[in-house]
Amino acid sequence: MKRKATITVETERLVVISGSQGAAATLWCEGCQAEVTMLGLDEATALAGLSNRAIFQLAENGAIHFVETAAGKAMFCVRSLRQQTQARATRLLNEERKD
Repeated sequence: MKRKATITVETERLVVISGSQGAAATLWCEGCQAEVTMLGLDEATALAGLSNRAIFQLAENGAIHFVETAAGKAMFCVRSLRQQTQARATRLLNEERKD
């Protein structure tokens, strides 16, 4: 007789953003219709655990919100990054459960 075990693993990450000038700013996000924390590319990749390319693809597809500063720097919405990261984690867990 086969037995099936379900193992749930919860993880928590702490990302500290410091040191670089303009790494984070509170800006208006059109997608959220609110002032939110926006991160530069390096900080967004660290928070989401994705590559630079993946972050830009998500932004181009509208999955995460971003603004471009007057200096031409892309800043990414933390709220939408978190939502995308949580959705991806849930999708991965559901795929594992199917196996």
